[in-house]
Amino acid sequence: MNGRLLIFGAATLWSLSGPLAKLAQLPGPSLACYRALCAGIFLLCFVRGGRLRWRPALLGMVLSFTLLNLTFLWAVTLTSAANAIFLQCTAPLWTLVACLAWLGEKLDRRSLFSVLLGLSGMALIAGGGWGESPLGIALALSSGVFYSLITVFLRYLRDEDPYLLTCINHLSAGLLLLPLTFLPGQVSPAELPWTAALFLAFFGVVQLGTPYLLYAKGLQSVSPQEAGVITLLEPVLSTFLTWLAVGEQPAATTLWGGSIVLIAVALRYLPVLGRVRPNAENVSPEIP
Repeated sequence: MNGRLLIFGAATLWSLSGPLAKLAQLPGPSLACYRALCAGIFLLCFVRGGRLRWRPALLGMVLSFTLLNLTFLWAVTLTSAANAIFLQCTAPLWTLVACLAWLGEKLDRRSLFSVLLGLSGMALIAGGGWGESPLGIALALSSGVFYSLITVFLRYLRDEDPYLLTCINHLSAGLLLLPLTFLPGQVSPAELPWTAALFLAFFGVVQLGTPYLLYAKGLQSVSPQEAGVITLLEPVLSTFLTWLAVGEQPAATTLWGGSIVLIAVALRYLPVLGRVRPNAENVSPEIP
C-alpha cells in the first residue's frame, strides 16, 4: 500500500487521543501505562519471529516512545487536548533541529524561517495556557521533542521489521510505566474497574497500536519530513472531536498559535509532497 495512505490512516486514528483521554478520566501516568500495555499485547499478534540487531538506536527509540506516551497523556489530563496536540505537532521542527545538530546539515533560509515561525506559535500557545497549567504546557512541549526523536530513531532502524519495532515500543513503554501506577493518586491494576479495562483495551488497540503499525510501515517509503506534513491532519481532527465528545473549547491563543505551528511545518515540508520521483515507493530516503 502507498506509504502516504498508511501515514494518513495513522493520523486519523491518532486524532482520537484527545476525546478518548478525556473520557477515560484516569490520571495521566496510569492512562499512559495501560494504553501502551493494551496496544503492545495486541501488536504481539503481528510479530512473526524476527530478530533485531542490537544498536544504540533501539534504546533511544524505546526511551523516547515511553516518554512520549507519558508526557502527552499526562499533558492532556492537565491542560486542554488542543494545547497538548498542537504543541506535540511541533515534532517535525524539532526533527529538523536534531538533524542540523547530529547530521551537520546546513540551515537554509526556509528552514530558519519555519523554525522561527513555529517558535512564535509555540510561544502563543504556551503563553495562553501557562497560567492555567504550567506543568501541562511543559509536558506537551516535551512530547513534541520525544515524538521527533522517535521519527529519527525509526529511520535509523528502517531496515528492521516495523511490526517488531512497534511491538517492542509499546510493551516496553507499558512495563516501564507500570511502577508509576502504584504511586499515590494513580490507579493500580488491582484498582482498575473492568469497564475501565475494556475502555483502555479499545483505546490501546484502535487509537495507539493500529496507527503505529501503519506509521512504522509508511516510514519505509516516506521521509520523516513528508510524514510530518501528512500528520498535520491529527491536531485539527483531535481538537474538533474533543469538542464534540466533551465540549472542550480551545482558547483563542491556542487556535491562533496552533494555526501558526501548522503553517510553519507546512511551509518547510509541503514542497516534498509535490516532488515526483521515479519508483518513489522503492526508494529509501535518507534521514532528514
